[in-house]
Amino acid sequence: MLINSLSKRLRYGFAVIGVFLILLPKINIISVSGQTAGLRIDDLVMFFLFLVYFFLVLKEGKINAGLGYVLFCVYIMISTLVIVISGRPANFLYCIRLVEYFIFFVFGWCCFGRINIVNVFWLIFLCNACIMTLQTLGFIGGFSSEGYASSIPGRPIGLTGGPWEVGFLINCAYAVFRLSSAKYKNIIFLLTFIFVLITGARMPTLTHIIIFFMFEFYESKNKLLSLIVYSIFLSVLLFFLLAFDNPVADRSSNLFSMNNIDVFRDFYNSITITDNFVEFPEFPVEQDADMSWLMRVSKWAYVIKTWISSLGYIFFGVGVGTWGTALDGGWLRLLTETGLFGLFMFCVFLRNLINVMHMGYILVAVFSINMFMIDIFISYKSMAALLFICGYFVSASSSVKIYENYNSR
Repeated sequence: MLINSLSKRLRYGFAVIGVFLILLPKINIISVSGQTAGLRIDDLVMFFLFLVYFFLVLKEGKINAGLGYVLFCVYIMISTLVIVISGRPANFLYCIRLVEYFIFFVFGWCCFGRINIVNVFWLIFLCNACIMTLQTLGFIGGFSSEGYASSIPGRPIGLTGGPWEVGFLINCAYAVFRLSSAKYKNIIFLLTFIFVLITGARMPTLTHIIIFFMFEFYESKNKLLSLIVYSIFLSVLLFFLLAFDNPVADRSSNLFSMNNIDVFRDFYNSITITDNFVEFPEFPVEQDADMSWLMRVSKWAYVIKTWISSLGYIFFGVGVGTWGTALDGGWLRLLTETGLFGLFMFCVFLRNLINVMHMGYILVAVFSINMFMIDIFISYKSMAALLFICGYFVSASSSVKIYENYNSR
């Protein structure tokens, strides 16, 4: 493999840069009109490293497919080009971003054998936890793409662009900790769960609970008994989580209201789509419906109605980045922007993770659950962490028989 031919010093440098970029706040150097993300310091660094890496590709005539992710990137680049040729507007920024993320697979690959990934994610978790604590107490603000804000309204965001993003990073950190060792597993779960909970992000909170029980189920000797016990325990935990005062419960008072379905149906029937998307219509306001859901109603109704309006859209999508900065539904965005073909290719990438990584389905579960309500696959920090972990463990699995201590527990 090409990465194996890099010098030890260069591979160590790639690994350190990868960790640094995951920790680095997102700050625009040049803003792009109508977008929260513009040209950032990260882009300059990654572009330079791409030149270094692909120079070596040309020199040796080899390429690393990176678990099928590269093929997905090739597909979206071709589809974006077809959209431009057909005369429709296309957002190259999102296409470039998805291609850029691949470099984190390289970073992760280079990390194996040089820096322990458990230490990497302890660093990521502790840095974000410290910043989140100070933000919660009101001592400091946070960085967005527009720059530093002296105060954070509501939920802490750590070193990321939002509470959902830092929640996902903590999900990944917990998964790495449990994959590597079972020591102090309950303490680690409680520690990481507390910081996911204070974000108020519901999908990362749900994900954290589910992957905890996935690990416990995997380690149990009596699968049927453990399934029954953990199902009951999970139900009780969710009940108390929603019943008692906490950031997640505060945002979920109308989560299971039937009015949520009625609002979506009525809005879907009344909405009118246009040939060229400009902006989503204003969302309806209903006191007996979940506010987070209401914000999605206008977007999802418009997106679904547009997607099924054309056979070409159904198979090839409307184009990556068409729906702007936040659709708040990753699977729906992936399906409608890249079509059935794009969704299939991305699922092949996830399937490859399961095949080549020990307990890879845990990582896929972390990603997939969050994708229901969060645009994870276009999120910089989230995809950086995901691909970094993939690169590390794929490198490990191709070098040694990993996790023998895990299997022997």
